Amino acid sequence: MKVQVLRRKEFRSLSITVERDGTVTVKAPLVATDEEIKQFIEESQDFVRRVVEKYKEYGVFKEYKDGETFLYLGENKELKIVDNQVEPLVLKDKFYLSSKVLDQARDVFLAWYKKQASKVIADRVKYYALLGGYTYNKIAVKDLQKVWGSCSSRKNLSFNWRIIMAPLDVIDYVVVHELSHLREFNHTQRFWNQVAMLMPDYEEKDMWLRRNGHLLDL
Repeated sequence: MKVQVLRRKEFRSLSITVERDGTVTVKAPLVATDEEIKQFIEESQDFVRRVVEKYKEYGVFKEYKDGETFLYLGENKELKIVDNQVEPLVLKDKFYLSSKVLDQARDVFLAWYKKQASKVIADRVKYYALLGGYTYNKIAVKDLQKVWGSCSSRKNLSFNWRIIMAPLDVIDYVVVHELSHLREFNHTQRFWNQVAMLMPDYEEKDMWLRRNGHLLDL
């Protein structure tokens, strides 16, 4: 178990976190001794294992090796590590990852997902904006942590890159949801009526996200 230790004066007690990529971080106050930190890490091993197993169970703790699966547009694609490939990552019948970038595998996948998300989302926003008569300013794909999209008062639309892992009709729902905020900057019944005008079955897509959203990550 690889652990990174962060010492800060603002940390008042020892704490430990486990990220989805397996990174374990211990936050320690400056007054904590090396021995205290070491003991804390040893005592936290069971907790770390439980968290890792939970991520594996949910399918979001990824191991970048042959046979691992990654979602793209709602479909699970297997990963194959290859030696003779110029591009870092290629998607055909499966994902092909160059062995030369294996140490940076997550960053490579992240960059690829963001690029695809930017293309797909821009096309879907353009389509539904024309269909519904919406005008918007800018589109951005970001690392949003708690929402799938957002709409600013300046008519800028932002989308969580992770949504590219969902089926296209679910992506469309998020697009329509944010476009609807251009007219109704709230979640009143009038807002949902706007959504329903372009997507009558939006509740099915919303439910899919609520049930499967935790799977959309690296």
